[in-house]
Amino acid sequence: MKVCYSDIGVTTKAGFGKVAHLPFILDSRPGYHRLASQYLIDRGLGVWSPETRGKGRRSNPLSRQTVKNYAHWLANFLEWAEVRDVPLATCNYADHLQDRYQSEMLSGIWSRNRAALTPVTVNLRVQQACDFLTWMHDKGHRGPFEFLTESARFKAGGATSAVGFRAIKVERRIGKVRQNKRRLRMPTEDEVRTWLKSVYENSGYSLGLACETILLTGLRIEEVASLRVDSVPIDMGDWHLSNADAPKSEQQVLIDVKYGTKGPDYGEDNGDKIGPVRTIHIPLLLAEKVDSFRLNRRNLALRKWINQSPDPRERKSRIGRAVHLFLNESTGGRVTSDNIYRAWKNGALPFDGWRISLLLDFRWERESPR
Repeated sequence: MKVCYSDIGVTTKAGFGKVAHLPFILDSRPGYHRLASQYLIDRGLGVWSPETRGKGRRSNPLSRQTVKNYAHWLANFLEWAEVRDVPLATCNYADHLQDRYQSEMLSGIWSRNRAALTPVTVNLRVQQACDFLTWMHDKGHRGPFEFLTESARFKAGGATSAVGFRAIKVERRIGKVRQNKRRLRMPTEDEVRTWLKSVYENSGYSLGLACETILLTGLRIEEVASLRVDSVPIDMGDWHLSNADAPKSEQQVLIDVKYGTKGPDYGEDNGDKIGPVRTIHIPLLLAEKVDSFRLNRRNLALRKWINQSPDPRERKSRIGRAVHLFLNESTGGRVTSDNIYRAWKNGALPFDGWRISLLLDFRWERESPR
């Protein structure tokens, strides 16, 4: 199974602009997997979700990265079902998804390198399989698909809560793999310094600075990949400091972020979703580092990309299209969220399982490690 994307311009011109940005799945023939691709359309447009079950659209559409993740998790399940000769129309939760699919991933039987997969990965894939089979029932493509759930409460950060968090009630699948929370921790500052240094050394300065930006600002990976060359104002005189009287190491610059942000979708610009604008603080030391990067290393990378074309008009066009802050130092092309994710993982991780998502409640406010 393979997750693919169409040419947005061609698809839009053919009259399918609403779904031009959504992925589809090719099966092993290869051919268009009709059910899986229709499911991704329904999820991407908010027509169907496990919460609404077709009774109404989601109030806020899924992000493109989320739909992309759904596509890859679903493709993995479909491939497993085909290899194991498990029929989608009759398979059930206990015998097939829990006892076989989930167990094979946990034991490493069903994994790329025969290594056991993490509980997080296993749970996400199994949940997506459950959602897809539930959708198949709702659309009349199979009989009922049932699995037991239980109510659970967890604490989530909330800026409007007096105690700093709010309790959220959710339904979770019974049989879900439990993660050993005692193993979860945040790394020490020395461990982070060592890791970040290795990212710069292994993946280059551009990707290293992108990872450091996530570390010091709490921006989502898609937001960092979508940063523009002028997200930090070009003219330092336009920098708005939130604490100008503090020592330099504690000063922060206010910037606006709207590309790749979560929430309503207001269109697209240079391949990035335009979302709600939000204002964040970034350390002044990081802002100065970004300013130096775009004046030097970024310009060198951009020059490589421009000079790849012998056509003067194309070179001029490339200059106008080069809006992103982070460029690949070898090719001059834009750095994607996948590039950043791989660079993060290729560093000397402080411990197995340290992921970008663990930084949501972690702010490392010391001076930049590099």
